[in-house]
Amino acid sequence: MNASPAPVPDTASEVSCEAELVIPDDSDNSACALDVVTPIFPEWTARNEKRFLKLAEMEALKQLTPETWAELESLSSERYRLKTPRSGQQVLLEYEQRKISHDLIQALERYVAFQKATRRPHA
Repeated sequence: MNASPAPVPDTASEVSCEAELVIPDDSDNSACALDVVTPIFPEWTARNEKRFLKLAEMEALKQLTPETWAELESLSSERYRLKTPRSGQQVLLEYEQRKISHDLIQALERYVAFQKATRRPHA
């Protein structure tokens, strides 16, 4: 097995939520190992905090331009994600919620398809 490791992103914009899995192609093995490459996330810096606070002050004083508003939104999102990361329990809860929602949508789609297939025309 000659699987090369996944590239490590240089910036936060290159980071995706999905880690690359390397699956061995040796079918004779009864045991199979997966290498999961986890991306390195940037840190929330003192410089980012200072800029965020300045933009928040400008927002309170209604002095934001469309460009600075977009910057504030971006920094706000990044700040929330980096300063208050979700716990493992929160990540698992969100995964379970998404799975249940997905399953519900699939069940509804099957129900609608069934109803359409068995619908009798009204006389």
